[in-house]
Amino acid sequence: MKAPNGTQPVSYVLAYVLGVVAALLLTACSGDGRSYTPTEPFVPTSPPPPPSPLPATWSGSWTFDQATPTGDCLANALNAFRNGLSAWQINLAFEQDAGRAHLRFFFGPGNDDNEGFWPLEFTGTVSADGAVLATVPAANLGFRRSDPWGELCYWEWTMQGGQLTATLSPDGRRLTGTIVESFRAETTQQVTTFTIHSHFTAVAP
Repeated sequence: MKAPNGTQPVSYVLAYVLGVVAALLLTACSGDGRSYTPTEPFVPTSPPPPPSPLPATWSGSWTFDQATPTGDCLANALNAFRNGLSAWQINLAFEQDAGRAHLRFFFGPGNDDNEGFWPLEFTGTVSADGAVLATVPAANLGFRRSDPWGELCYWEWTMQGGQLTATLSPDGRRLTGTIVESFRAETTQQVTTFTIHSHFTAVAP
């Protein structure tokens, strides 16, 4: 029924307004039971999940075996210093999944990735019998590294490639292998490629 002036009765309008207010309150209190305004930062009721942990590193050692070619000034210097490059302590991040393998070597402070000739990273395969075959990732080819001591005949060189061959023990906790890596050194007189032969052992934590 309308009021005499053609408008809605006051009681009808009041009921309508109360209904709208109740609906807004119901919306604000639904979900997580909290109300907030758009200018107020929303704080979740539960904390976000923690980040995935980094893979546990295996501990082990790396030993330089030989540099080639014979007669190259850097190869001769490293071969003469062979005993000083024996059993360096390392950490190895060794990940394997669905037949794929990823290895990342860490030599600790003072042996940076942009220095030296020690192994850094390999990707490849691991078979059911524990045979690991991996190579230097294509993205690392051409990576520039410098003389760690400032005493070798080349001041810097670039990664050319490398291969890692290793065997995983039957219990899956020990990895032993050999590495062959090639580096390119350029001087004003010549361009030389030298190769580093080495081996390593790493044990799971």
